[in-house]
Amino acid sequence: TPLLHSNGSTCRPEENLSLAEKAGVHLCRDSRSPLFKRENLDQVVKMEIIYDQQKISETLKNKGAKSARELTLPSVLSYQSEANQTQVVKTLVSPKGNSRLSVCDFSPLEFQFVSEGKEQVNVDLQQTYKELQSSFSQQEPTASKQKEGIFKSVGKKIRLITHCGPVNLLGHELGDKYQQKQRLLFEYYLYRLLDTFEAPYLRTRLVQVTYKDPEGKILAENYAFFRESRSDVAKRCQLEKQSDFKTYNPDKVSKDLSRLFLDFITSNDHVLDSTHNVYQLRNPETNRTHVIPYDFDLNGLFIKAADKIKDDDGINSEVKAYFLSKIDEMNSIVNNSLLDDEYKKILLKRILEMKRALKKWN
Repeated sequence: TPLLHSNGSTCRPEENLSLAEKAGVHLCRDSRSPLFKRENLDQVVKMEIIYDQQKISETLKNKGAKSARELTLPSVLSYQSEANQTQVVKTLVSPKGNSRLSVCDFSPLEFQFVSEGKEQVNVDLQQTYKELQSSFSQQEPTASKQKEGIFKSVGKKIRLITHCGPVNLLGHELGDKYQQKQRLLFEYYLYRLLDTFEAPYLRTRLVQVTYKDPEGKILAENYAFFRESRSDVAKRCQLEKQSDFKTYNPDKVSKDLSRLFLDFITSNDHVLDSTHNVYQLRNPETNRTHVIPYDFDLNGLFIKAADKIKDDDGINSEVKAYFLSKIDEMNSIVNNSLLDDEYKKILLKRILEMKRALKKWN
């Protein structure tokens, strides 16, 4: 008797099924964008960003986070291509985030592309910024999709998750520049572990950023990462945006896999049956909703004091077996990561605890 896949299609006889098919996991295609294509994910992009961080800081101080989020400012991105050329992209930038925007020195940034789909090569960054600033003062440029370069096929805008800065966030001291780098990397690699499931989750790409003001002064140098948009995940996974929470009808496999992962990382900041740090995408064939947790900035703190992983009898054994099948790949990602020995040890220990728990449950 043929089996029914979670996306509504008919599967092969059970003895020929992959672990993903047995579990009913909704598998996604690879990204079309060079930025998020699987074969490129281990390559760190070196980048410079010119924008008016002082304007953001002053607006936050004098008018608050709501006014800061409404800012749209000219900015210029540049990165080194494989041919060792400096590729330059004109953008508009807006600060984003809730708690991060309120308390961090560097908040997440959202960039809109205004280069008419093209990139410039080996041009002066400050001069390009001044030209963009001049045209911006007369009329705000129209956002458009990039037709070339690493940002091709990522839509009209993209979000960059940045380091925070040495502040006290929710009672947790976030440390010096070195600790900030490690916490940012820790969050990035949690997304990479989640992506091993090849299911509807957000792709990320690590970048090494030099932030500069309009005069060319270096403001900071640190790691950051670009995060795939919900719209791009929907296209890649043949899903649709969930337009109304009232029609929320969770896909059990998606929810169970996400629950296992959140237990693994000791999340205290995600509610799957809500939109709190969770995106929702609907499968038009099954009319069921896939849940996509995001925003793992505090999990590097929580996981240090992690509780013992507890079994959840409501999660079927096939989903647990699928998670277990990804343990070796997760170990490889962490062992080859840019994390220091302390953070590697923390994450590898947790992976081992999860492996033992999954074997025990199955």
